[in-house]
Amino acid sequence: MAFSRTKWHLLGHLLGLSAIALLTAHALSTLFFAVIGLAPSSPNWPLAILFASFLSLSGAAGGLKNVKSIHRISQPITILGSFSAGAILGLFTLGQLSDQDTTWAAVGLVVGGIGFGAIAKWAHSRQETMGKLFWKRAIALIQGLCAYTLACGFGIWTWAALTASRPLLAILTGLIALLYLWFTRRAITVLQRSRLNSRIT
Repeated sequence: MAFSRTKWHLLGHLLGLSAIALLTAHALSTLFFAVIGLAPSSPNWPLAILFASFLSLSGAAGGLKNVKSIHRISQPITILGSFSAGAILGLFTLGQLSDQDTTWAAVGLVVGGIGFGAIAKWAHSRQETMGKLFWKRAIALIQGLCAYTLACGFGIWTWAALTASRPLLAILTGLIALLYLWFTRRAITVLQRSRLNSRIT
């Protein structure tokens, strides 16, 4: 009976994580293609800066939170990264639902950020439960997708710098792209290590 119950929990986790992955990928890709070609003179340039800032914080948190040398500050890193991921998703969701209304998008940013930050704090509290395990996995998944999105962005800028014969800029953006690919790998590793076990209540 316990094995059957574990199987149902695992199936629920897989379905839930699949839905979160699809929704997150849709939000990130939509925002990514909306800002990737913007110039500093564009009126939407602040959106590009905001998006890149939240992506960088969330992606870095996904890669750094289980590094042993910074273990003491892993929880604040996780909460900050989760706030950033939630801000992106909240901004996108309410922005789409309100037909790009900036006020509602800002509300979504704040509510999403605070909500995900609170979930991260709860999920990483001491007593392990099935719900906490699910949200740990979900947060790692979202942060990995954020890191991968930023890596793609810097990869594109690296290619553009190479075609424009700007080798130093290409080296800089290429190194950042590689760093965020490493963060992506770390986030996926965290996701894989959060296994179901019989001690979870």
